[in-house]
Amino acid sequence: MNFLDDTFIFPNTLGMQREYNFEVFLPDLPGVETSGVTIGRFCQAVQCGPYTISELSSVQFGPFRRSLPDKFTIPDVKMTFLCTNPDIISPYFEAWRFMIIDSVGLYNVTSAYKKTISVLLHTRTGVLSNILKFTGAFPKDRPAYDLSYDKEGIVKFNIAFSVDDMLAGYDSTSSLGAKASSASAKTGHT
Repeated sequence: MNFLDDTFIFPNTLGMQREYNFEVFLPDLPGVETSGVTIGRFCQAVQCGPYTISELSSVQFGPFRRSLPDKFTIPDVKMTFLCTNPDIISPYFEAWRFMIIDSVGLYNVTSAYKKTISVLLHTRTGVLSNILKFTGAFPKDRPAYDLSYDKEGIVKFNIAFSVDDMLAGYDSTSSLGAKASSASAKTGHT
């Protein structure tokens, strides 16, 4: 019996993750009064993935072919933030920008600006169900304004982050952020 068969036999024991039950934890930055946790509260959307093997290496011998994974593509993580009044979002990302490139245009070492961003996923009852950790993250964008007298909506900033890796997983012994492959191996799901 496979995993889906178990789901249909015991439908009350397995819930489905809702896309609106998440929290974003951004890093605290030196010299910025507003914490990363506070900035994360104004995040309205997170888009990550798909993480794909974009190229394969193939070996052909006779009528047979064997393929091996080659390059693994990790696209940008995109987040949408609501602009507060007074604006606390823009100064946060400006401070992060100056951690990457200083005021005279010199780049800092990567350890100064590559940070970890965590996204916590919750059940409908508020119980933690998964943690996504984006390691080596830094913003590629600065907040951009799209203002118009024709609209009455809230100003939103779309920020793309470059990331080195995405870690996923959670277990009750607080080993948070295990590699996704490790998490699927523990649960027996692939």
